[in-house]
Amino acid sequence: MDFENCKDIFISEGEESDVIIKPRGKAAEFYFDCEKKKDKRYKLFVSGETGLFYMWRNEPDYPSLYHTLTDALCHKETMRAQYSLDVSRNTAENFEWRAYKKIMWPPVLSYLPLVPLGEKWKVGFWAKAENLAAEKGGKILMRVCVYGKKEGLSVHSLFQPLTENIEIPIEQGSYGWKKTEREITVPKDETAFVGVWFEGVGYTGKVYIERPFLVSDNGYNVLPDFSVAQPKKEKFAWAAQNLSRKEWPKFSVKLNGEEIFSGEKFERIHRNASWETDIPSDLLKEKNVLSVSLISDCYAATPYAIKEVRLIEQSGGDISVIAAPEYTSENAEFPVLIRTGKDGATVRAKSGKTYSFEEKGLHVIRLNARTDAEGGKFVLKCGNFEACGDVPVAAPKEDDGVITGTGDMIYVAQDESEVEEYLSWFFSNGLGNFLTIRPTYRWSSTREVNVKVWKKVKEIL
Repeated sequence: MDFENCKDIFISEGEESDVIIKPRGKAAEFYFDCEKKKDKRYKLFVSGETGLFYMWRNEPDYPSLYHTLTDALCHKETMRAQYSLDVSRNTAENFEWRAYKKIMWPPVLSYLPLVPLGEKWKVGFWAKAENLAAEKGGKILMRVCVYGKKEGLSVHSLFQPLTENIEIPIEQGSYGWKKTEREITVPKDETAFVGVWFEGVGYTGKVYIERPFLVSDNGYNVLPDFSVAQPKKEKFAWAAQNLSRKEWPKFSVKLNGEEIFSGEKFERIHRNASWETDIPSDLLKEKNVLSVSLISDCYAATPYAIKEVRLIEQSGGDISVIAAPEYTSENAEFPVLIRTGKDGATVRAKSGKTYSFEEKGLHVIRLNARTDAEGGKFVLKCGNFEACGDVPVAAPKEDDGVITGTGDMIYVAQDESEVEEYLSWFFSNGLGNFLTIRPTYRWSSTREVNVKVWKKVKEIL
């Protein structure tokens, strides 16, 4: 059952004909005609890739870039170091970022031991903030853990006994460069390693962290500054989680001069990854100008090559029929996948049976081939709007036990809109009766479990 159509706006014929946009550079413009239809909804489809060398785009290599903090480095807001760590947030994110450094004990300077090495240390950082505020359950802090030695365990093991664990919050509010420190004891001979984390979640405001330190009582600082990692020099490198922006190019999209999208889109690990955004139908005209700008502002942001631009037209209105079985038997019940266009919708079948839904989106209803359809054809009403479908009536057939499907859902983010789009495509094209679901960050941007999405998937399936 066909629920969408696609119109090509731009298709690259090869790398040399790609449209290149650069960070904070000139926008790319595309011109297209559109015969706008009533009760339809529209989406923009774009495929392309960042200017990262293409051989990075594989499973062993690209994820290693996710664990760098290079994209969070800032050379403009510094006190005295080369870079500060810019962890400013405009919105309170629900996933946690971390920067981590592991210091084996006793620490050394290159190949030279640090002597004398005492047990009394000061740990802390310098920070600068503007309107920094954590929401309920949010945090932004430094964590320092001292791990002791245990016989039979490698000194690298995280299963070593934890002898000290301190948290040092980063002060909220607005202030200039300020030093925060605590005293800590690190036993010289009984310590396996010291783990240092900076971590944050659920806060807003500007905040810059610089010159972290773990200083002995005789002046040795064994924590490196935040900087670009150098090959084979792990001593000076911090590991990171959720600080990379390489895979999150940031765009501004305008249609006929009106901005319809501004924000980041995830670039999946494969080449020519795609992204979509809704187009308000009231902005579409007979002649249209679409502009796409790259507004990424992270450290060392790369250009973006546009490969394809398409206009997607889908069934809209208060109700649309997305998918139905290939056939049903006389007097049998059969499922129908529908989409409602507004909250609180009530759908009525031919028999008079009604179905009410609190939220708009995808829903499954069950119709009877005899009372709700005529010759396999059925009509559903929602307010003044009607949607039709056709399920041919055939002789009953026993289940043959064949299960077939696809694992393509690995490419779909845990976003309600994206999941509904995927399920609509899967079922409307009759691709099978089996789904492999395995959310993975590098393929779909999945960071945290979205419980609401999976409740919806369960209801539909």
